[in-house]
Amino acid sequence: MQKAKSLNIIQPKFNTIATFTITENSPKILELNYIVDRDDVIYDICDSDGSIRKSGKLLKNTSTSINLNDLRAGNYMLFIIDQGEVYKKIITI
Repeated sequence: MQKAKSLNIIQPKFNTIATFTITENSPKILELNYIVDRDDVIYDICDSDGSIRKSGKLLKNTSTSINLNDLRAGNYMLFIIDQGEVYKKIITI
């Protein structure tokens, strides 16, 4: 059984709760539960220098799995860009 870290962010404007779960074992997967009914919501994962290490669109009407195996251990910033709003959360791999 894999251990996981869970983080929550509440966005009052959209009344949305996003849940982020990162598996502890290989493969490292970030399960992003931020359900949207549009296909224009994107995410970026940036390193401490501000460089984008991962980027993509959130899947419509389902959670999104992001493989983190190619990222080194450390702190990263997860950004969600939704209808002109930017939400951010520090994640640790």
